[in-house]
Amino acid sequence: MCPRESLYNGKGRATPRDRLDDDRWLTAQRGADGTRPVARGIMMEDYPAATPKLTTIRFPADLSAMMLISLVALLSIFLPVVRTSIIRPVCVLAFIFFVPGYSFVAAVLPSRSDLAFAPRVLLAVTLSIIIVPLIGFVLNFTPFGISLIPYLAVQTVITIILIIIAVIRSARLPENELPLQIYVKR
Repeated sequence: MCPRESLYNGKGRATPRDRLDDDRWLTAQRGADGTRPVARGIMMEDYPAATPKLTTIRFPADLSAMMLISLVALLSIFLPVVRTSIIRPVCVLAFIFFVPGYSFVAAVLPSRSDLAFAPRVLLAVTLSIIIVPLIGFVLNFTPFGISLIPYLAVQTVITIILIIIAVIRSARLPENELPLQIYVKR
């Protein structure tokens, strides 16, 4: 059956002129590359939401490093074995003075073309110096007060939320905008 069957003569048979019109119609309905004619109806690939695709999550390497630094810093604070090593001050200082700011910068400016590496690092340190006292200021007005466990919990939650936002925003960027990536298949 042809999509223009209603224009045929009353018996459902095509005349030579109708066939010529159908050929023109099919030629006009070809895809952008000119190779896929639409024979009848609406094709599934015409609707991208209905087309099944392999779902991959792009997790940029810089954000995975921020997650790793956060995890190592939290473990170095609570594990007695790591408390006495040199890993603790390095990771805790990075966790306080770099990770929250870099997560914020990555959430706001996910593309490498938005900001070069050196200004990104400087902005991350500056924003961390702003974010860390704000967390303490807000915690001062809670019943928990400013102590180690509530502060670490709030900063970790804020950092994870910012990293999730950055991963979602970076997933919308083209491949060449984030050169260092780790692919996780679901």
